[in-house]
Amino acid sequence: MRKFVDRLRRQDGFTLVEMLPTLLLLAMVMSMIYGVAHFGMRSYNQIKVENSLRDEGDILMSSIITELYTFSPDRVRQLTVNGKNIGIRLERDPAIASGTTGTIEVLNIYMQAGSLYIGDLQSVSSSSTVTSIVQPKDQVRAIQSRLGDSSSIQIQSDGRTVYTSGIIQIKLALSQTVQGQNKSLVLESNFGF
Repeated sequence: MRKFVDRLRRQDGFTLVEMLPTLLLLAMVMSMIYGVAHFGMRSYNQIKVENSLRDEGDILMSSIITELYTFSPDRVRQLTVNGKNIGIRLERDPAIASGTTGTIEVLNIYMQAGSLYIGDLQSVSSSSTVTSIVQPKDQVRAIQSRLGDSSSIQIQSDGRTVYTSGIIQIKLALSQTVQGQNKSLVLESNFGF
């Protein structure tokens, strides 16, 4: 050891035999550090995307549940497009409280074209039994993720067209494209009304 310290003080430098193992050890340590850092960043990005999908799924679920409970419908109908269940129509009859007839208040909640739509409150004729919708002009709940075709909001059916109570089944198939890779997450929930 004394020999190396004396050489360092004289500034003779290192020999090739001393430099090669030093560079080899340095390259091994640096490649290990790079591998750990790269793995950590990749894991961080995957967790970040998964958390984003979960957060957006929670936002969509809570939006639907909030609308259902704040609107407080008397009846719920299934909305269909081309025979596919895409959402629900909440109906509230003010005639029950006031004793008048003629109009009901409706609110549509449905999924179409990869987005969730929560319609504006509308007053329609109480004889209206429309269970389908036309092109959406309703408020869109904007998120970064896209809802897949397997996403649905449906009422657990027993053959009726109008439900005063029952179970709503929500399935959200969320997907995001990050760095050229498609990440997806499926959330399912059932709740009563």
